[in-house]
Amino acid sequence: MKANNRSGFTLVEIIIAMFILTLVAFGLHGYLFSFIQSNKNSKDISMATSLGNQKLESLRSTPYDEIESDSDIAKNKYYRVWEIASDDNKKTIDLTVAWPQETGSHHVKLSTIIARP
Repeated sequence: MKANNRSGFTLVEIIIAMFILTLVAFGLHGYLFSFIQSNKNSKDISMATSLGNQKLESLRSTPYDEIESDSDIAKNKYYRVWEIASDDNKKTIDLTVAWPQETGSHHVKLSTIIARP
């Protein structure tokens, strides 16, 4: 008689392997969602910082006596507010860029000092 040597996997082994792969896939799903959200937050922070720096550059090119506190909205999402504190020789500009998110409002703060010419 010949021995019956079949190679391959049994149905139970395949079902166990599929169950393990399913658990791994669901585990990675949570990490993927977290990664996507983190990437979106980084993009918003970068954009807010860039828009804040653009406004500070604009204020630096404004004549010294015309620099005043004000606010605006950039790209229909980012609310920029700048406050001016001045003394005899300089003006300090504190600029805040805020934007809404699902978890609430977030903001970036930037500052600069402009000396009297």
